[in-house]
Amino acid sequence: MTEEAQLSSDALEIELKITAARKRKGMTQEQLTAAIGEKWPSTVSRAVKGDPSPKSAKVRERIYRVLGI
Repeated sequence: MTEEAQLSSDALEIELKITAARKRKGMTQEQLTAAIGEKWPSTVSRAVKGDPSPKSAKVRERIYRVLGI
């Protein structure tokens, strides 16, 4: 598997994991955005989709705490 394909696979895995946990909690993405104290839904969306930036990694840490994953 190429590095690019691996990154895409990892990003999809992150997205599926977060989406499943969010739905189990009965939360919309907007509610999740508010629950983690984030101002911009687009920032949360990028993080959920596996963006590799340090900002997205920090947002994912907050998401994981709120969702218990």
